[in-house]
Amino acid sequence: MATKLEKILNLETNVIAMEQELVKYHDMFLADGVIDDYEQEQLDTMFATINNVVEEIFQLKAALPPEIDKATFLAGKYKETNYSPPTGTGLFDVSLNPKSGRLEVLVKVNFTFEDGDAVDFNDLKGQSAIWSDAEIKKWKASYIALMEGRWGGKYHFHHPDLKNVTVYVDVEIDEKTSGWHYDLKINKIPKGEMEQSSVTHLGKRTGGVFKASKKTDKHSVDLDSEDLTFIDKGTDVKDKQKGAVHEFGHMVGLGDEYDDRKAGIKHAAMVRNALGTVLTEGNFDDVMSVGNTIEKQHYVTFLAALKKVTGLNKWQFKK
Repeated sequence: MATKLEKILNLETNVIAMEQELVKYHDMFLADGVIDDYEQEQLDTMFATINNVVEEIFQLKAALPPEIDKATFLAGKYKETNYSPPTGTGLFDVSLNPKSGRLEVLVKVNFTFEDGDAVDFNDLKGQSAIWSDAEIKKWKASYIALMEGRWGGKYHFHHPDLKNVTVYVDVEIDEKTSGWHYDLKINKIPKGEMEQSSVTHLGKRTGGVFKASKKTDKHSVDLDSEDLTFIDKGTDVKDKQKGAVHEFGHMVGLGDEYDDRKAGIKHAAMVRNALGTVLTEGNFDDVMSVGNTIEKQHYVTFLAALKKVTGLNKWQFKK
């Protein structure tokens, strides 16, 4: 039987899904180039109603009895291997040290370095299509340092029933030749150029919902040798982006936020649930759009992992 909190959370998810449908209708109205006064009035009324319901839901959650006492929490052990977030993509190990507040997000990767096309390197002095041992060693070390440094420690979490307990995120990259979460395939390209990078999750789609496989040695990431350097995405956003940092967001379950008309309802619901804001698509300086900034919304899958591993649903971002 579902608990009162679970019922509230289910209601919240359904309400947020309705909100996302309204956003789609808004886009449909815009298709003819204009929203008339009546259409805008109807949309405003429905959005206002949803906001009121969400506020009431927040108040209901705040009034619930304590989930746990501090002594019980500190004595617990919290760990899960091959965790996949509710977005349906992403894979990593997660563990929490309740005494230190360290939430470890461990992504195990296998590096596969692929030599480039010799023709692309013709007349490029000092550059070779072949990966040297020194280049491979440097690229690996730079990748690990960049992902751990950029993605770890940005935002903290707290639980209203646990005074003076703060949880921080520590992202760790571990190289594995088997049992890895992702096989990183890095193609050698000339300096200053770029290729389309991507993350491929193997899994199955049921009822229109995709779920990535939780088995290891399944998923892959296509990168290139220039994905650790800043590139201009060709938009009016001044902030540049490092491709590998963006793709890592997909590796931990986030979706694209540039305007590709593919905003996932589950991802958007997680953002709305955690922050009370509507996820919008467009060219922004956010790392999952076309920029480099890691915002709170990019920690929602870490927050979901914390809730899952502890079995506590009241965790929230610390202000």
